[in-house]
Amino acid sequence: NILSVNEETLQQSQESSNTSSKIQAAILTVAGDIPLGNSSKPVTITRSTFAVSIQQVKPEGFAGQNFSVNLGNFSEFNTSKNIDSDDLSFESMTEEQTAFIRLPPTLFDSISNISSNSRITHSIFLSDAAFLRRGKNLREVGSVIISASVVGVNAVENIEPPLTITFRKNPDINGSDPSCTFWDQSLDDGYGNWSTRGCSVSQPSSESFVYCTCNHLTSFSILLDVSPKPDETDTPLALVLDAVTYIG
Repeated sequence: NILSVNEETLQQSQESSNTSSKIQAAILTVAGDIPLGNSSKPVTITRSTFAVSIQQVKPEGFAGQNFSVNLGNFSEFNTSKNIDSDDLSFESMTEEQTAFIRLPPTLFDSISNISSNSRITHSIFLSDAAFLRRGKNLREVGSVIISASVVGVNAVENIEPPLTITFRKNPDINGSDPSCTFWDQSLDDGYGNWSTRGCSVSQPSSESFVYCTCNHLTSFSILLDVSPKPDETDTPLALVLDAVTYIG
């Protein structure tokens, strides 16, 4: 499992071979090649750190689609547990879910020359190992990464109304000021980075959840500000009082 390789090795591979884009392209290739017949039943592939679901749908009369993952405790999955097909669901959002995405009925309106039988694929990544950025960042991925795409279509954009995404915050990440983002492989000279273009926080975040809307398909996550917070004892007033105490 390449996503289980240590980050330094992945970073070196990304520098030399643009590994991130190749991993994501490989997943879409697999999703397009799996035989589904005429069945509309989803096919899932699960591994220790990611899962992929492929479903055949008919664009005409498409009623929208829900997809979610329920992983329970983040810490347990980061250490010992694997994603299982039972963790994935096509039902409505519940408070127990780790991430939820809703594709609107108008999804195919912005796609021309679409096949009468199309494939929608969803992916879940437990970490950002396949989405590496250059250097150190003060905004860190604070959720699982959830993806949605139409197989064989390079870009699905300007979706109206937008798709809705809900993320449970990773309690192991001590961050604030969440932003809704998507992975843009074209940024940083093709190295890739997270972008907020077309995505926004749709309602005030709660202690556990962040609510997003995005008008295109790709891979999504939330970023949290993990920059060091100034110590209250280092405020200007505190420093002045310390100086007065010292002089006095």
